[in-house]
Amino acid sequence: MAPLPLPAANACGRSKLRPQPWKPAPGAFVALDSGTSVESSSIERPYNEKCQRELVMAAKKTNKKYGSKASQKVERAMHELKRGKLKSAKSGKKVKSRKQAIAIGLSEARREGGKVPAKPGS
Repeated sequence: MAPLPLPAANACGRSKLRPQPWKPAPGAFVALDSGTSVESSSIERPYNEKCQRELVMAAKKTNKKYGSKASQKVERAMHELKRGKLKSAKSGKKVKSRKQAIAIGLSEARREGGKVPAKPGS
């Protein structure tokens, strides 16, 4: 039976499944091949632009787009929609669309100062 292929490496050259190599603590001394020791912070590491870009993108993904107030307002709007109690503000007619219920919840959260991205096209 052939061995399974290893997972593909990311832009930094590291696999996401393998443990990361040991790195010395800042200020620790590291022994070099020549027999001398040097402080680990003074060792220059090559700047990898792809690796830096990947780290920035990962940080952006972890940032939440919507706040908890937006979540609560949309949840309440969906609850009212399911019960048949949600009405449009302008016409006062019952809302039947799930998308419209979400839009109502987000606009209410915006009005109250919740963390919600701006409407598209505005």
